[in-house]
Amino acid sequence: MSELLGEVNQKIRDLAANVDPKDDSSWEFVCECGEAECTERVGLPLARYDELKLADDALLAPGHAPRSGN
Repeated sequence: MSELLGEVNQKIRDLAANVDPKDDSSWEFVCECGEAECTERVGLPLARYDELKLADDALLAPGHAPRSGN
């Protein structure tokens, strides 16, 4: 599930970059914790999202942790 959420976030990132790659406003991404009931969103600028992904970190809402077994 976390992998699918990561793919969704990558699509959001790609679409946002097509609008304006230098835009420093926040974009809404989905939490990648992998919990089925999680509907949290995380607002980040594209540069911060890219930093997280370069570090191979999951994008998590505050207080969330990656679901074990993902």
